[in-house]
Amino acid sequence: MWTRKDYEVAAQKIGEDFAASGGQKTINDLSLKVAQDAALNPEGIRTVVRLANVTAFEKFFEKGAADGAPDRMIEFSIGDPEVIISQLHQDAKTAYVQEKTASNYNRTLDYHADFKYDQPPMEKTAFGDPVHMGVSAAFKGTELAQNLLKKKKKKKKKKVSKKEAAFLFKRAEDKMKEEQRQAQRNWMISLEKAASLLVATDSRISAREMFEKNAASLLGEDIIPELNMVHTLTSPKNTEVNLFGGVKIANVLDTHIASISHAQRPIIGLLKEANAARKLSNTKEAGLKWITDNVPK
Repeated sequence: MWTRKDYEVAAQKIGEDFAASGGQKTINDLSLKVAQDAALNPEGIRTVVRLANVTAFEKFFEKGAADGAPDRMIEFSIGDPEVIISQLHQDAKTAYVQEKTASNYNRTLDYHADFKYDQPPMEKTAFGDPVHMGVSAAFKGTELAQNLLKKKKKKKKKKVSKKEAAFLFKRAEDKMKEEQRQAQRNWMISLEKAASLLVATDSRISAREMFEKNAASLLGEDIIPELNMVHTLTSPKNTEVNLFGGVKIANVLDTHIASISHAQRPIIGLLKEANAARKLSNTKEAGLKWITDNVPK
């Protein structure tokens, strides 16, 4: 299973090759090759393409600065992960039809009947049921904790001892704490990248305020914590946060119409990534609170 470092290395190579090709290659074509070789699942494809778009933007910006280009707005064809996913899906369906025609067909062995991309390896949870690594992190924290109260599936039913229950709770608590820490790290990493890209795109305060309005209008009020952090990272030290140049959020949501440029799209993607990480962290926090409140019972 790929780590974040693997995705970043692959995306860096894709972005560099795309920028160096002078338009002869596309991010989609380069990403497709990586996805095929590494057997990436749809979420993995979305991650590597999103990071590759950011790398490509950085490379074009660096080249423009080196060439003394007066225009800070950069235009290039960004990668679209959904196109790659659709192509892989179609290729797999075609291969399946050919295999089915060429051999005796056994329905019980037809694992392509309802096509799904390769999933990460299976692991055992504390309560015995197999789940996919990575997918388990999406479970609600409260559900994970509550499931620990269920009896283990055995031929002979027996009650879980207090000692065993305490061990299972502690194991679940440790797992959720680690997942929460990782989510918080991912949140900060995504926002630091978003802040760097925003400054590189246009360092003017007025440009940042317009981006904040665009992001809030497009993503809604739920993105405010992420915008606050980006605002802090792009402001002088100890500067008070003043989103939208002082305009009230309700006014922005009611009246502003988002207009996202090509240069801003990777930044919006990073905000979405950070937002998802924060929600996951909050989910784990809820699960930890449930354990704290219910273990004594």
